Amino acid sequence: MKLRYFLDWGGDILWAGDNETNEKYGYPADMDLLSISQKTKGLIDELFALWLSIAQGSNSEAEKEDFKKLNEMVFENLTHELLPLEILNEMPNNSSQPTAYGGG
Repeated sequence: MKLRYFLDWGGDILWAGDNETNEKYGYPADMDLLSISQKTKGLIDELFALWLSIAQGSNSEAEKEDFKKLNEMVFENLTHELLPLEILNEMPNNSSQPTAYGGG
């Protein structure tokens, strides 16, 4: 089973990556059905807030760096917390303007 990892304007971050995952968790994935810690859920909220700020035109280099670091932390946490699910990282990490994107 696979999950795709990227943000969209609604705040969703995990998306089914195959039919089996879609049937079990939905598209986007229902976060309440996944074993995600409260700490990681809080980090996801912080990541989304930064993403929105940058996507809406913030030119703060500090925010962009914070986004990059937090993005890496959230992805790593989810990868560990959701084993044995495979998580495909489709989050633009080097973009100065994050976009809702799920390539593939």
